[in-house]
Amino acid sequence: MAKTSTKSPKLTLDNASLEEEFFEDVVLLGMVSALTPESLAWRINQLLGMGFARNAEADILVDKRFHIVYEYIEQDKLVEHFLLSNRHKMHFLLPEIKPIDYLWMIKGSHVIHQYTQVLPGAVSKIQQIGYCTVLDCSKLPHREYLIL
Repeated sequence: MAKTSTKSPKLTLDNASLEEEFFEDVVLLGMVSALTPESLAWRINQLLGMGFARNAEADILVDKRFHIVYEYIEQDKLVEHFLLSNRHKMHFLLPEIKPIDYLWMIKGSHVIHQYTQVLPGAVSKIQQIGYCTVLDCSKLPHREYLIL
C-alpha cells in the first residue's frame, strides 16, 4: 500500500508582487536640505498646511541605524504622507540616491497627478530646501525599505 502524505501544501509569499502592489499608488519626492528632520517637518507643516507628526514606531532600521519617520494622514482623501530621513550621519536608507537628504512618500489612490505637479514646486520654495524632485520608485533597488 502506498504511503500518503498528510502534510498540507506550503504557501509561498510572492514578495515581488506585493512590492509592486504597494508602490502602485505611491508618489516619492526627494528633497535636499540641511535642516534637521524636526525642523523640516515643522516648516512643511507651517508653510503647506500639513500635520506631520513623529511616528517613532514607524522608524526604519537599516544597518543598525534608525531613519526617522514623520507621518500625516489626510483622512478625507484617504492619503498617507510619510517624511523619511534618507541619511543617518553617513549611512543611507537608499544608498542609490545619496544626494537626497529626505524622502516624502505619498500613498493613496488620489495622489498621482495632484501631488506630482504641484507639490515639488511648492516644497522648493521653502527656505533651506535646496530642491525637490519626483523620484521613480521602480528604479530604486532598495525601495523595499520604504514599505511601512
